[in-house]
Amino acid sequence: MARYRVGAMLALGLAAQAHAVSLTLGYANIPGNMYYYREDWALPIYNSTTVSEKVNIGVVTVGGEQIVALDDVFGIGIEIGASMPGTFKFDETKRVHPDYGDPNPFSGDATEMTFMQVPILARLEARAPMEMMEFTLGLGAGLVAHPWNREFTNEIWCDGTPYSDQNDKDATHRIPYGVFTSWSSGIIGLPTVEIIPGLHMKMGEKTMVGIEVPLAFSPKTKIAGSELDREIPEPYVSNPDIFSDIWEFGGFTWAVRLAITRKL
Repeated sequence: MARYRVGAMLALGLAAQAHAVSLTLGYANIPGNMYYYREDWALPIYNSTTVSEKVNIGVVTVGGEQIVALDDVFGIGIEIGASMPGTFKFDETKRVHPDYGDPNPFSGDATEMTFMQVPILARLEARAPMEMMEFTLGLGAGLVAHPWNREFTNEIWCDGTPYSDQNDKDATHRIPYGVFTSWSSGIIGLPTVEIIPGLHMKMGEKTMVGIEVPLAFSPKTKIAGSELDREIPEPYVSNPDIFSDIWEFGGFTWAVRLAITRKL
């Protein structure tokens, strides 16, 4: 509780001394990778190849900034924001290589990963006022929380006889048997540093409207999945062998946003 009280007192202190307050609305990219297994059913024995796929989730962001002036050039403050949920959808038919034909045994299956971001960053900002504009360069450091939710949908097929092998790759006549759905969710916090160049147009004595382009970096972190690292490798099987899809997020990210600033 003490930490929360200190944080609240710091925020109230900054609000009381704020030189400028900004509201932002923009678009951000959340990058990542998905690692999954893929089988080649043309081979006569069990095989599994690890495949990676780039994940890019676009989200709409809103936020607020408070800056306290240290002098005519520099200021310090805090940035807090949140995003709308963004979704990446993976087509499960990619798990068979080459394409098995129609219908693919994974036809109708899909995995959807929904991601959000909630940044809480300390800010150092430099300002370069001009006649009708103001250039700013910010440096931020802190934590970005990412709530996530994963939904897996599996459409199960059968050959029409009771208790048949529902996903038998050799079945020639398939009819829908049912739909199996599972969910998992969590939240991760990624330490983040960012630089924020901005150009603002003066719209009066105390109001400015501008564009900011935050460029950020956070360490890559695995948030879900499992793999087997075999001491004795098997032929035709990647090592480590993916047992459950691995999702990894972090790295370089960018955003662009509209900022409305009011000097106090």
